Amino acid sequence: MKRILVTQSLRNIINVNKIATVGFWELSQDYKLEKECFNTWKLTYVDMGEITATAGKKEFLLKSGDIIFNKPNDTHDLRANNSAANVFIMTFVCHSPIMNYLCDKSIHLNVHQRKLISWILEESEGVFDTLNVESSNKKNVLGGKQMVRIHLEHLLILLARGKQHDLSFLSNNNDNFNNELVKQIAQFLEENICSNITLEEICKKFNYGNTYVCTLFKKETGYSIMNYYTKKKIDLSKKLLREGLMNITQISDYLNFCNPHYFSYVFKKFVHMSPREYQHSLQSDVASIKVKRS
Repeated sequence: MKRILVTQSLRNIINVNKIATVGFWELSQDYKLEKECFNTWKLTYVDMGEITATAGKKEFLLKSGDIIFNKPNDTHDLRANNSAANVFIMTFVCHSPIMNYLCDKSIHLNVHQRKLISWILEESEGVFDTLNVESSNKKNVLGGKQMVRIHLEHLLILLARGKQHDLSFLSNNNDNFNNELVKQIAQFLEENICSNITLEEICKKFNYGNTYVCTLFKKETGYSIMNYYTKKKIDLSKKLLREGLMNITQISDYLNFCNPHYFSYVFKKFVHMSPREYQHSLQSDVASIKVKRS
């Protein structure tokens, strides 16, 4: 059977034009950075400990896993919060408008997003040997600089997806909730799709009682909170199966199911077929569909 591939133009929503500096800092408990200002974007990520940092006119207490962005020409400072801290800092040039929705706020990274930070640092160590990447004398690892940019753009896109309620021009989300608390809970679940969030954690985070939150969420969405969370995990697992880059066990681990057998059980409950059967159905569909050039 002959298959015709249809070419489509690709739209980049985020382009990183230049990496200026990359650094990993081990701060003492009394460390204090005086006010500074760059003509680039600045990413500050806390790997361990706590720091206090400013962005725009706001001051943030950042703990392990938190990240903030300072926009170009934003005067800012940071200091250790009476304890030693490890901080990853990166400055870069990016003219994409979507960056304006990520700055002046603290964002807590999920497991996958934290891995991207690690990959950025790992690739950077392979190509840069000084804080100023332009003066680097280290041997150029094949594709290393490009990988740094790709991982950074990957991270920025994932963070932008987490802010899709602010980005209506990019949103493909079919969930259109009227209640603001329900929106925030749904967003929190999306941002932590690879974690294992409990109902107790949700109630504590939003400072509402169990009964009120559950009743409100069910009325707005038609799902209990945990069923909605599980449904989103299964929706993502279907996407990962379609992409074919991860096997069933890897997807189970990635989405934080206790084991692949339980993942298969839950998947079948929502999709009415096992993950293996779903894979086979995708292969059957590909074999039977003829794609015509438009």
